[in-house]
Amino acid sequence: MRYILENESIRASIDTYGAELCSLSGIKSGREYLWQADPVYWNRTSPVLFPFVGRLRNNQYRYQGKTYPMKQHGFARDREFTVVSYSATKIEFILQDDEETRNVYPFQFQLVISYELAGSKIIVHWKVRNTGNKMMYFSIGSHPAFICPFTESEKKMQVIV
Repeated sequence: MRYILENESIRASIDTYGAELCSLSGIKSGREYLWQADPVYWNRTSPVLFPFVGRLRNNQYRYQGKTYPMKQHGFARDREFTVVSYSATKIEFILQDDEETRNVYPFQFQLVISYELAGSKIIVHWKVRNTGNKMMYFSIGSHPAFICPFTESEKKMQVIV
């Protein structure tokens, strides 16, 4: 489900699936700043990367003698988050461990993500809580894709790397 945040300057759309920022646009200009998920090229806009950032060798890791599967960038981007609170300019999501996550990541956790509009800025906070009783290893990141060029006067160029 998508939620809309809006103030006098900007508008944002955030999906509960992956707590992913799906749209960020200017109110006056109407200009969209985020890539709009084209499955031909890349079907994401700004995924949350947790509990791993990047790709693991053979898509797996070992912890305390056991091998666990883990796809690139972890699982948070493909999980449904719960909305904790919501207002016109702020939303907070939570993802908690469950049996499915513990099958690939043997830790108890809460991942809390908030998005807040402040003037012409969007402020994103991540909070990772270890709710278990053992040391928890993780990394976190985001992978926003922006529309370029931002202005029509810029020469459009496509580079494939």
